[in-house]
Amino acid sequence: MLQCSAWVLGMGFPYWWALLIPSIANSVFAFLTIRLIPDPYDMGIITPEVRIRQAKLEAKRKEMAEQGQAMEEDQGLKPISFAAAIQIPMVAQYAFAFGFFKLTNYTLFFWLPYFLGRAFDPVTANLIAALYSVGMMPGGIIVGYVSDMFGGRRAVVIGVFMCTLIVFLGVFAIYSESLHPTSLLIMLACMGILVGG
Repeated sequence: MLQCSAWVLGMGFPYWWALLIPSIANSVFAFLTIRLIPDPYDMGIITPEVRIRQAKLEAKRKEMAEQGQAMEEDQGLKPISFAAAIQIPMVAQYAFAFGFFKLTNYTLFFWLPYFLGRAFDPVTANLIAALYSVGMMPGGIIVGYVSDMFGGRRAVVIGVFMCTLIVFLGVFAIYSESLHPTSLLIMLACMGILVGG
């Protein structure tokens, strides 16, 4: 949205284009999402989870056939409630930590264009702020890769990322007004990676 707003304002188009373009993009993405096949088995993609589910389904089908009952079509896995999800170990702790990450994310996301607008023109400020969002994209991939390197210890990796983010936030809070724009860009991209991870 920030990139679109900066581009629309920079090209001199009417402001409502900054709302129209993301709306059309979201509508197209929603249509594509709705059209996705919900079960990989329907497309011939047999993962270990699908194989286990199909084996259980066959066993239940045989058991019901022996009892003379008809089996309904497989409806897939049943969703669980929020109360049941919170009872899963570490879900509440991750949700709490994720809440702080999102607070940091949205604070930076909406505050950066205003802060940068004091030193740059509005279009440049929005484009620089967008680098923070761009940095978030590879963050999840990097955390997943590093987590796999350490045998799936996500809590340790996320803890290290959080502590590193605290250091970056402290440096940003103290020195942001005196930093060179290139240093600021690198720092915002790193912070985006840490928050995205």
